[in-house]
Amino acid sequence: MDLDKTAIALRQRSFADTIDLSFAVVRIYWRSLLGWAVLGMLPFAILNAVCLARMTDFESMVVYDYNVLDPDVLRIRYVLWMASIVFLEAPLAMLGVTYFLGQSVFFSHPSIADFRQAAKQSFWGILWVLGVVRLGIIGCWLPLVASSSNQVPLGFEFFVYGVLLLGTVVCVRAVRPFAPEMLILERSPLRSKSSSPNSQGVVYRKRSKWLHGPFSGELLRRSIATSVVGLFLVVSLSFGWLFCTSIFFNAPIWDWWMDFFLFPLTLWIVAIWTTVVRFLSYLDARTRLEGWELELRLRAEGDRIREAMQ
Repeated sequence: MDLDKTAIALRQRSFADTIDLSFAVVRIYWRSLLGWAVLGMLPFAILNAVCLARMTDFESMVVYDYNVLDPDVLRIRYVLWMASIVFLEAPLAMLGVTYFLGQSVFFSHPSIADFRQAAKQSFWGILWVLGVVRLGIIGCWLPLVASSSNQVPLGFEFFVYGVLLLGTVVCVRAVRPFAPEMLILERSPLRSKSSSPNSQGVVYRKRSKWLHGPFSGELLRRSIATSVVGLFLVVSLSFGWLFCTSIFFNAPIWDWWMDFFLFPLTLWIVAIWTTVVRFLSYLDARTRLEGWELELRLRAEGDRIREAMQ
């Protein structure tokens, strides 16, 4: 592997350049990205459908819930819940995509076995940081708790789950977005161990502070801009699906196929794109803060010198 030869040029980029490059990466690697994404998102998609199934019986819920009189309000509730839990699960579900991007930068073609080995080495860090702290695993069970009693006011549900839980994760991810890259690519351990596979030997908490701290303001701006662009993509794709239904039914109809298939598919497609944007921002952060492109050139030259001396 020639460390100074990369598929993506390592240099400082503005956010506009990063967005433009992200669409180019998706266009070039879309087959591989889709394959790795399906590998991670399919179990979550099935689990989400099971956990949210109770929320889709809109007519019955209107009959038994005296707080809501309109089925459209319950459909909006379902849509918001689906979008929220996909947002929570995306970093964990897209770990394969992150790993593929990290290896593809150096023209490597990772296998599932390679990814399994990398995930095994950082299993507890992935489980704790992405699954528990950032609600990647816990988040999909929240709709079961919310729908356990139809008499809970929607305002209370919105405040507890939407503002307190989801809002906390949004704030953390806005200024600390590179947890997946640190865990699956750098393999930063939660605790320092002499036998750790982490090449840099820096624990996750300290590594996160070093990488995110000086760049936090720019990361916040990028997170807000990415969310806005992602929202436009979700709306555009959703209206595209409705346009297709209008061709078959002579009217744009949002029915069960949108609830269970097309709208979740839209969210996962946008999740793939946001993963690419985050990875490119990770490359930019390492280039700005650590001079990563210079480090790789020096390491590559050192490898060539050692080979010549042997």
